Amino acid sequence: MTQMNNNDKPIGILKIKPKGKRFLVTFPNDELEITEEIMVRYRISLAKRFTQDEFAELKKDLKIGKSLEKAIGYIAYKMRSKKEVSDYLKKLELSNLEIEAIIKRLEELNFINDETYLKALIEDYYLKLKGTYNLKYDLMLKGFSDEEINYAISIFNEDVMLEELVNKYQHKEEALINHPVLKQKQLLKESMIRKGFQDSTINKVLDNLNYHEDLEDTFLKDVQKIKNKTNDYNKQVAYLMSKGYQYNLIKEHLKK
Repeated sequence: MTQMNNNDKPIGILKIKPKGKRFLVTFPNDELEITEEIMVRYRISLAKRFTQDEFAELKKDLKIGKSLEKAIGYIAYKMRSKKEVSDYLKKLELSNLEIEAIIKRLEELNFINDETYLKALIEDYYLKLKGTYNLKYDLMLKGFSDEEINYAISIFNEDVMLEELVNKYQHKEEALINHPVLKQKQLLKESMIRKGFQDSTINKVLDNLNYHEDLEDTFLKDVQKIKNKTNDYNKQVAYLMSKGYQYNLIKEHLKK
């Protein structure tokens, strides 16, 4: 008579206990927390017997289910691209096949939709007044293809933000009145470059600003400062021009 291998023995259930919206199911060597959906799918009851392969499949489904819930929680915090979710799942020590299964399920449930995500991201860039170059870099980090990035850039129009940008940078200019106009323009341009705007947009904004100067005290302080540091006329001029002052104004005061 052939003796049954322990690995061939059916696995029974010792106890089933409700736990919130789940069930705590006790097996001879395991205790598993199982969702109602999986209870129904596997027809789990005290009379149920699992083969070793079926039990391994059950545990695999539970692992995927828990990871799916974590992924949904990750997405619920804010919209995510497919790549972002995939990178998150890799941290959960899942196999590639398990990650693919979860991603597919998330797409079926419409938790992941890169087309919708792309449109929402563009709207967010309009609201936050950020430019094309930052958008392109952001999309690259989020794993979008070159084709998707090029499409996004083609429909992203910085001119839509022009009026708001002028208002925003007019307020910035008002905080810079102690700088010469040239210096103001330089600082404002640097700020817009950091926001990722194209040169054409930057120039439109700068051309539409009203500039103000209140330089008397600041200029005289800068003149005295460089005079205290050096008597070299060329170095004095270079320093003051780097501050954005006009050469005629510099020349007039350095001669005194």
